[in-house]
Amino acid sequence: MEDLSLSFFADVEDKLIAIEGIDGSGKSTLIDTFKGLQNSYKLFKGVDFEFTKSPWEPNVIKYIRSILSEENKTPINIKNKVLLHAFTSDIILHSNDISYNIANNKDRFYIIDRYIASTFAYQGINFEPDEISKMFGKYVKVPKYTIYLKTSTKVALERINTRNNSSINKKHDVEILDNEEYLNKINKNYDVFFKLLNETSGSKKMVYNLDTDDKTKDEVLKAFLTILTDIVNREKNR
Repeated sequence: MEDLSLSFFADVEDKLIAIEGIDGSGKSTLIDTFKGLQNSYKLFKGVDFEFTKSPWEPNVIKYIRSILSEENKTPINIKNKVLLHAFTSDIILHSNDISYNIANNKDRFYIIDRYIASTFAYQGINFEPDEISKMFGKYVKVPKYTIYLKTSTKVALERINTRNNSSINKKHDVEILDNEEYLNKINKNYDVFFKLLNETSGSKKMVYNLDTDDKTKDEVLKAFLTILTDIVNREKNR
């Protein structure tokens, strides 16, 4: 991951906030909770939020599930290559849709559950980072803001083990069977990716680290709202 070409980080998508973290970090729970509070109580008055997630395109999601299914006997090396193409293609499609909507709704923020960092962290298990970045080409913009739910492998596995199904959860997110070695590699890839992003960011991109290990769900939500307030204020004062 250290060999990732820094030129990939050239283009930035304003008003896009990515929520990143390994399985078990609480991304979807946090976003769903905030979405409900914002819709019910308008915590941020006069601010419009649109919520989305990755993978995004329904046909791509269906295809990814078919590749990951136990019934699919395709050799693992071919599966991995197909998954790389599927995930990167989905992000290219999604990025174009987001860019169009942001250009036509300049007062709206977009909050996305997983995005580019997750692709590098997860696909980086099997592929060199430059190979991944070349798949994106110049078709994808990096989020201006990223909130990274930093979670240790130990805590993440404890949370995952409380779910009924650890491969595909009830909300139909695409998951891969989790184990300690696998999640350790993912965590390392995230750390390296964000280190590189911070080194090349200047004032264009910001990564907020939110440690979740020793926090309750309410404490994570409170910390998230503090970060989100800072982001909204930055954009208002820009």
